[in-house]
Amino acid sequence: MNLHIAVFKGKGKKVATKKLSDRLIHANVEFFGAAELYKVNAKAGLRIQRVPEKVRLALNPKAQQRMLAPDGVEIRFVSAGDTVSVTLSAPDGPCEMFPFWGGFQDCDTRENRLIVGRKPTTFKLVYPEMVKKLNRGVCKNHPFKPRVWRLMMMSRCFDSTIYFHNIKGRDLRPPRPSEVPRKCYLAYGTSITDGLASIRSISARPALPTANPNWPTTSPHAKTGTSPRWACL
Repeated sequence: MNLHIAVFKGKGKKVATKKLSDRLIHANVEFFGAAELYKVNAKAGLRIQRVPEKVRLALNPKAQQRMLAPDGVEIRFVSAGDTVSVTLSAPDGPCEMFPFWGGFQDCDTRENRLIVGRKPTTFKLVYPEMVKKLNRGVCKNHPFKPRVWRLMMMSRCFDSTIYFHNIKGRDLRPPRPSEVPRKCYLAYGTSITDGLASIRSISARPALPTANPNWPTTSPHAKTGTSPRWACL
């Protein structure tokens, strides 16, 4: 699957971005599971979309809205420092962000489930001390390297959208292929991809092969990796 990754500002005007294989790279970070960052008139930031705007507008009305839901999208990057600040907003309804470092969450519940509100909010994230102390041998066969920051998104209502504004950190860069899973699990559907009614998106079916490479699945390609949760109605 070849993703269209153009970023538009206004009517057909592109914002500086770069293509790296089929990955969406902007501001030195990767937007995994997204196909486009779209500039909406009169709104600050770039709307994260799972399909390009031209494709979205060709879908039925419900599907058009679901393509704007951030479920399954991750902002992935590696930082040379231990502190990163990211600014996001969800003007159409609240969203949640779950920070991961490789496959690990911070054990502090105040940091592992963050609410993105209607106004732009800057979240200051700190690399967990417990992950720093982790024996690297433990992660030898893990699909994600622990230095890969993964900011996972989830909508909290049907109309939720999420906008990216800014990210700051020391020597940010997209993850290298050797730092993330080699394979990608593509899930098709709505409830299965969005994790409808699940406690959080990381509990949805497409996320399970990431946590456990031996998880049973109907797809031979889902032995490892995280899915862009494409949804069609």
